[in-house]
Amino acid sequence: DAQFSLSASYLEIYNEGVFDLLTPRAAGGEGLAGGRAVNAAKDLPLKWDAQQGFHVPGLKLVQCPQISKMIEV
Repeated sequence: DAQFSLSASYLEIYNEGVFDLLTPRAAGGEGLAGGRAVNAAKDLPLKWDAQQGFHVPGLKLVQCPQISKMIEV
C-alpha cells in the first residue's frame, strides 16, 4: 500500500519579484488568484539548496485531500 499527500501553492513571478497568490490581500479579500492585482504583497525570496532544489520559503501551501480539491485552490 502506497501513501501520498497532495498540496498546492500558487505563485507569480513578475518584475523579478516572487509573489504568493494565495496570501490574502492587505485590504482583505481572498488572495490574488483571481488575477494580478496591485497590493502590499511582499516579495518572497527564491532559494536553492541541494536537498530541496528551488523553493520559496514562506509560500503558502494548501493541503488537498483529493485531486479534485486542487482545482478549488
